[in-house]
Amino acid sequence: MPKSISKIRFELSVQNKLHAILANNTEGASVIELAAIELFEYILKSDKADIKLFYDAANAVRSKFSAMANIISLYRFVKGNFQPPELRERIAAYKKALEIDRKNTIEICAKIIGKFDSIFTLSNSSTISQAILRAKEQGWNGKVSVVESRPIREGAILASQLAQAGIKTELGIDMILPDFVKLSQAMILGADAVTPTYFVNKIGTRIAIDYARTLKKPIYVVAVRSKIVSNREYKFDINIRPASEVTENHHPNLLILNRYFELVKPAGNFHYIVGHQVLQPKEIRNLLK
Repeated sequence: MPKSISKIRFELSVQNKLHAILANNTEGASVIELAAIELFEYILKSDKADIKLFYDAANAVRSKFSAMANIISLYRFVKGNFQPPELRERIAAYKKALEIDRKNTIEICAKIIGKFDSIFTLSNSSTISQAILRAKEQGWNGKVSVVESRPIREGAILASQLAQAGIKTELGIDMILPDFVKLSQAMILGADAVTPTYFVNKIGTRIAIDYARTLKKPIYVVAVRSKIVSNREYKFDINIRPASEVTENHHPNLLILNRYFELVKPAGNFHYIVGHQVLQPKEIRNLLK
C-alpha cells in the first residue's frame, strides 16, 4: 500500500532532524544525547511512525557517536525490547533522570570552580559551560583558559560563548596548553566516556593531565551517570577522521592522522565529579554495581 503524503512528510522531517544530529561535531556529548532523546520522543508521539523508523534512527545515532558512552547507554536502553506506548513512558522517565543527574553535576562542579581564581579546560563540554555560568551566578569572578582544540576548534566555540556571557576568558592555540595549565589553579575537563580504568576525551587531554600531574595541580573530570560504563561494554576505537579537516594537500607518501578522541588514565591529584558526588578513580567501579 502506497504511503500517504502526510506520512512521507513526517519521515522527511525525521530524516532532517536526524541529519542535524549526525552533522554535529562541535557540541558536547550531553547536548547530542538530549537531541537524540527529543528525536526519539518526536517519532514515538506520531501516529505516522512505525517502530522500524525509530530503530533506524537509534542505530544511526549509535553508529555516528560510538565514542560517547552516554549514547551507548541510551542505545542499550531503547533496545530493551520495549514497545509503544511503554517505550514513550520509559524514555520520558529516562530523560527526567538525566536532567536531575545533570543538574546535580552542574551544581557540584560550580561549587568546586568557585574555590579557584583560574581554571583550565579544553574542547566544548556543555556541562562544564553551564557549571561555569552557575559559578558566576554564585559570585565567582575567576578566569577560564581554553585552547582551541583543532581541527574542529570546539574550544574556540566555548571561549566565545563564555566571553559573551561575561566570563573572563583566555583562548590560545593548542600548543600553548602547557602555559595555560601552569598559570591556572585547577583543571576542569569533560569526558565522553568513563570506565573503571580510564576515561575518553578530546585529544590533547593526556598531555594536559601529564602537565597538571607534574605541577601538582588538581584535576577534575566531569561526567553524568550515563557516561559511566564498564570496560566490557565500552571498547575504545581510535576512529580516524577526514584528512581534509587537517589539509587539502594529498600525496601517496603523506599519511594524515586526524583523531578527535583519546584514551586517558587518571593520574595526579585526580577526581571525578558525578552527580552530587566527588569521587576518586577507584570509586567509579562502585557506581557500576
